[in-house]
Amino acid sequence: MKNIFFGLLGVVLACTLAFSGCGQTMLNYFENNLSEIRHNIFEGQTTDYLITFTSGQREANYVLDGISGKKTNFGIVSVFPKNLAFAGSLEYEVRVNAKAYNGRLEQSPFDTTQSADIGTTVSDADTIVVIVTLNGQSQQAELVCVSSGFVINSTKALQLAVAAVEPQLNTLLSGDKTTAECYVKIISDPEKAIGVHYWFVSFINTQGAELSVIIDPSSGNIAAKKL
Repeated sequence: MKNIFFGLLGVVLACTLAFSGCGQTMLNYFENNLSEIRHNIFEGQTTDYLITFTSGQREANYVLDGISGKKTNFGIVSVFPKNLAFAGSLEYEVRVNAKAYNGRLEQSPFDTTQSADIGTTVSDADTIVVIVTLNGQSQQAELVCVSSGFVINSTKALQLAVAAVEPQLNTLLSGDKTTAECYVKIISDPEKAIGVHYWFVSFINTQGAELSVIIDPSSGNIAAKKL
């Protein structure tokens, strides 16, 4: 009986250490439960607009519910009018190397930003040209892949985030049938400073609890945590 007890205790301890000790099993868990991961960001500007393009993979049914579903490629072009009082409906054309995608941008409910998803991911080496048209007048910019200069890529950002909040992630995943999903995004505020970026990694469970980590892509330093 004593041997059985210590045998079971050893199994419990091994499982606990495997999941919360070095973080490798925890990392694997969230690598398999990524609901969004952004790989790159391109930037440029015209006389009247700041323009970004970011691509990666995310849930086809994009819901923050703690459950990671089927993924699809995305490529989001965002246009930020320099005139904050801007009002108008913008058309776009995104040229990825020789292939063109076009349509009408959708207005953000929060600010003057307009954006669209062209449904494809790109590599850092691709040439991205964006043409923005308002009332028949077009402005064009060739974008630069600023994320190619990051020291920390999306994979490393996830690793750093898991390591930074691992004890809290154990708590996030505690409870019967509790699961969680992860989002790895590049965040910036072009209205304040184009070229300033951070990795934003968030973890959300099925009860709605959330942890997030902000990481400096040039150094890997943890800029902030929300626990």
